[in-house]
Amino acid sequence: MDYALAAGYDRVVLREEFAQAVQEITGGRGIDIVLDSVGEPARSQSLALLAQFGRLVVFGNAGNQPDISVAPMSLLVGSRAVMGYSITGLVRSNPQFVAETARKAFPLLANGEVRIDITNVLPLEQAAEAHRLMEGRSATGKLLLRL
Repeated sequence: MDYALAAGYDRVVLREEFAQAVQEITGGRGIDIVLDSVGEPARSQSLALLAQFGRLVVFGNAGNQPDISVAPMSLLVGSRAVMGYSITGLVRSNPQFVAETARKAFPLLANGEVRIDITNVLPLEQAAEAHRLMEGRSATGKLLLRL
């Protein structure tokens, strides 16, 4: 929690308190956008908490749980949307777009307009330790392996 607050987040909500906290924070209106890299059961919970015109953006399945089916009519009735984003898919289907985006993004990183929080750099020989940290959810920020 301290890490997220120090990084500039207004609030930190733990998973166990997520649904109740969203209802309290938004006065029952719901969330405008959810960026979901975890999957189930958080995905279903987030979908249920979307506000009108809210969007659920799926970009991973770190929980490695079976996915859910979403009925298009439930999205229509609630005026909600679900979309996916895959950098791997983009690289395969539209490498020119990815290259153009990278040419625009890298200068922003280089001049400090965009910051990537690298919190740990390990030698390649410690790749197993890096995986253990990520799987144990004890890593914060970005973890790099040095070649």
